This record gives sequence, structure tokens and C-alpha cells, in this order.
Amino acid sequence: MFPKKTYKRRKPKHSSRNEFSKQTRQDIWDRENGMCQCCGGRGEEIHHARIKSQSGRGVYSNGIILCHDCHTETHENRELADYWREWCTGQWGEGYYKDIYDKLDDVTFKY
Repeated sequence: MFPKKTYKRRKPKHSSRNEFSKQTRQDIWDRENGMCQCCGGRGEEIHHARIKSQSGRGVYSNGIILCHDCHTETHENRELADYWREWCTGQWGEGYYKDIYDKLDDVTFKY
């Protein structure tokens, strides 16, 4: 019987890439001064502008601080969710929700 080969993943699993790291959370919190970007109240949660199920990664440019009520409203109101996606696109460009691995996958090689 042969021992099982061990290998290191070339890139992390999608599920771990979707979560905001502790440092990214702090950077987003500092950028928004801990305030809800909808109502101006005290921020409580970081919202993925492009949601995780649509490949929205846990990156700085995909996070918005919202209070609990505004976060719930954003998930229930498609127009509000669309507004935040458009806002992020305007701030950081079309690929605002991608991480380094997605951007590497987008590169095409011409021979």
C-alpha cells in the first residue's frame, strides 16, 4: 500500500475566500468610521455588496458597514442591493468583488 500524497492547494477554497479576514474587517470599519452607510447610525455588520453566492469575495472593496436594520432591508429590497453594487462599481471598478485568485483566472494568455 502506498502512502497518500499530500499537496498544498493552489488557491484557498471558495468558502474561505468569501469571508472577510479580521484585518479586512478592521480596514472597512476604519474607512467608514464605524457608521452605517445607509442611515448614518452606528454600524453593526459588514455587508457583501456582491453577495457570497454570486462569487462576492471577502475583499475590502466588496464590504459596506450597515446597521442591522439597514442590512436586513438591503437583503429584502433589490433596488437597495443594486444601489450598493453600483456604488461599489463606481468606487472601485467592475471587478470590485474579486480577489487575487479571481483576477488571475481572468488573465488570458495570447501565444
